[in-house]
Amino acid sequence: MESLIRDKIVDHLMENELISDSQQGFVPGRSTVTQLLQTLGDWTSLLDQGKGDQREHYNIGSTALNVVREEKDLGIIIDDDLKFHKQVSNAVNKANRVLISIRRTFQCLDSTTIPKLFKGLVRPLLEYGNVIWSPQYIADAKAVERVQKRATKVISRIKHLPYKERLKHLKLPSLEYRRKRGDMIQVYKITHEVDRLNPDHFFQLADSTTRGHRYVTAVFKYGTGMQPNSGGAGDDRCEPLVLKKEDHMTMTTAVKTRTDKGAYGMASSRLINKPTKSSYAP
Repeated sequence: MESLIRDKIVDHLMENELISDSQQGFVPGRSTVTQLLQTLGDWTSLLDQGKGDQREHYNIGSTALNVVREEKDLGIIIDDDLKFHKQVSNAVNKANRVLISIRRTFQCLDSTTIPKLFKGLVRPLLEYGNVIWSPQYIADAKAVERVQKRATKVISRIKHLPYKERLKHLKLPSLEYRRKRGDMIQVYKITHEVDRLNPDHFFQLADSTTRGHRYVTAVFKYGTGMQPNSGGAGDDRCEPLVLKKEDHMTMTTAVKTRTDKGAYGMASSRLINKPTKSSYAP
């Protein structure tokens, strides 16, 4: 009953435009993730334009505000170079502490209980908002995956098996695979306007003669000798990729593309089909 009343109130507010368009929570198509995506998109646009080279100093009256290298917003630690090392370390440490508590608390840890406990208590700590801070460095990606490796070794009967075999036995996908899948879902939600975000803010449609649909996005590759929008010499290629719709959902992967400025943008990377039973590799 409460949810029905809430839905009616929200519908009335939306139909009469009584909610600001900047409202991110408690409205359809908006969430903390969409708010962070929109904010990060604005920041990277400024970096692409070369406006992030100089640090501004702000005052409240005669009091100067302190300059900080990182800030926690909506549970995600954002640093000034957008590398997210601190966020990865923080998420891994939290997940490891919970995993230790599980090992100390539960006596029966087998192939039935471990997946449930891991998926319910540990994995959410490693995946909250990861479409924003998905590890772009090998060391960070390994640190995140190591948590699940450690969890699968808790079961003495299979701890001697390779990691891929342990995942197959427990019917768990790798965390890297889940991040790619989450990126694909987010790309689909943006391009198909499930989330109330402007697709043009994140993607650029490619000039293509591909038949079937209009979801063809461009990937821009910058060489080391060229800055975005700088007009300098370098490798500047545009490669169209297709977002297909089949019986199973096939979508392009959204990846963080790093430029020499340290800017990151959502870009479609490659086509990934629905996983098979043997695709639980890290």
